[in-house]
Amino acid sequence: MSKGEETKQNILKNALILFSTQGYAQTSIRDIALKVKIKAPSIYAYFSSKEELFESVADYVMSDYLNFVRQKTTDIIALSKEDKLYIFTEQIIEYLYENDLANFVIRYSVDPPDQFKDAISQRFNEVDEEITKLIRAILKPELENYINEDTIIASFFCILDGMLLSIGNSSREECEIRLKAIWEVFSRGINKNH
Repeated sequence: MSKGEETKQNILKNALILFSTQGYAQTSIRDIALKVKIKAPSIYAYFSSKEELFESVADYVMSDYLNFVRQKTTDIIALSKEDKLYIFTEQIIEYLYENDLANFVIRYSVDPPDQFKDAISQRFNEVDEEITKLIRAILKPELENYINEDTIIASFFCILDGMLLSIGNSSREECEIRLKAIWEVFSRGINKNH
């Protein structure tokens, strides 16, 4: 990687952290430059504006998240239906904790800056569509054993939304305890036999 590309990646990484923790409006180009240890005007060699930098960070985060979901679709094929959904949820939580993306996803899924609202919503919808496809694929072979598929999908997204808030407000251990507790109820509730 060239020095220029290294600097650009460093700018993106630090902008992600600052946009996630301080918010878009409260983060200045100067703040980012200080974290990167370059002069503020140097950022403009890589990004024409704060808006372009934010869009690049958002695109990186959402592309990475979408690619993660797509990869997991192929990774969990051999497990039982409930295990697939549970392990997928655990992997999402782990991914968000491990990749410094959780704060960005939490902050901007709830309250994106007005000028980016449509674009960010569109990217979240793409991720939701992939997750929906995965759930449908998991349930399809034994659909007759489950309650209404759309109800399961809606419930799963409620669990995921709740876990995102837990990630932002609780320890990893507490998130795992909450997931296990809610999963016991969810897995029983989606089966027609319970």
